[in-house]
Amino acid sequence: MSDVERLRRAFADGSLVAPGGPGPTLPDFSRALYTLAGAPGAELSAEARRLQGLIGPAEHYVLVLLDGLGGAMLDRAPAGGFLRSRLAATLRTVWPSTTAAALTALATGEWPGQHAVPGWWVWLDPPGLSAEVVPFVERFGRKPLGERGVRPEEVFTVPSVVARLGHEPLALMPAEIAASVYSRYCSGGTPTAGYGKLDAAVGRVLERVSGASRPSFTYVYIPHLDGACHDYGVESPQALGLLAQLDAMLGILAERLSGRARIAVTGDHGLVDIPPERSLFLDEGNPLLDHLRNVPNGESTALLLHCKPGREAAFAAGFRARYGELFGLLSAAEAEALGLFGPDGLSPLARARVGDFVAFAWRPAALYYRPRVGEVHVHRACHAGLSPAEMLVPLILA
Repeated sequence: MSDVERLRRAFADGSLVAPGGPGPTLPDFSRALYTLAGAPGAELSAEARRLQGLIGPAEHYVLVLLDGLGGAMLDRAPAGGFLRSRLAATLRTVWPSTTAAALTALATGEWPGQHAVPGWWVWLDPPGLSAEVVPFVERFGRKPLGERGVRPEEVFTVPSVVARLGHEPLALMPAEIAASVYSRYCSGGTPTAGYGKLDAAVGRVLERVSGASRPSFTYVYIPHLDGACHDYGVESPQALGLLAQLDAMLGILAERLSGRARIAVTGDHGLVDIPPERSLFLDEGNPLLDHLRNVPNGESTALLLHCKPGREAAFAAGFRARYGELFGLLSAAEAEALGLFGPDGLSPLARARVGDFVAFAWRPAALYYRPRVGEVHVHRACHAGLSPAEMLVPLILA
């Protein structure tokens, strides 16, 4: 059975989730919410219009993005708490189900096949390097991309919709990233502000809504849950304790706003624990890499692979022989035909960045590229896969 047929069967039986399958998606939610907040011109699907009806008109909107809040994680939140008691819908996030792809989709209303940010590591050509696009640095060496002559608009080519909102926008993010290249891009050049402790973010939202003289839109990005899951695992006391803290904090926010704003809470992706025996390494010098034009990009669980001309068949055979039990391998054309990067296929830029093949995990597994020099940080829990735990995110409304 080919990997295409096997993947179709996995989508049909629900063991894996088709990004563009039935039901509302993260891009639908983005377009619905931003249209309600006064952004003109978006084409709305039937699902986006349904989400508009769920969210409803409001003078003030507060969007809280809990990085790492998948539907499976929501099930671990306190019973009867804020999050579980106000679940309004379940969204399919984009694939790869990862922060870089999903937050760019949230900012633009577009799928990765159009916004062309298909993972944490992206091959940029020119200048011919693997970049961490969210920190906006070279992957190896961590030199700022600006020092290599890379401009933000060359990496992030689809503008953020936030710049067109009729409601006055403000983005609240951890202080260390509030002024970053990526944060400024996602906010469309509109104001951003940093917070230290989480309760400071709550205080800033309350102050802003209470003192607003015109309709407002406040975006609050909270990355802490994702970090705790990466470091300790999704069932860890650290992750579950933080989830309970966030649940209580958002309940307090809703109570103190007293109906003056519409609150929407969602996630960019969920996570799955990776057993140590399924954290694998593709070492620099491995003969399989000789078939590639550059190092693997994308994610450790969703690899984007650029082959040397004429080496495609040899690479595919070698990859499947070594990793086929845990990872499926599709050509970029097969992935596009299956709608993995969105219903509109791949733009020329996205096609160039995706490369010739994509690899994805059949069950929780990671394949890390390991250079001879430097360390590889292995996560206890990962995302970017097609499992329900990674692909389904809740929409909470209050």
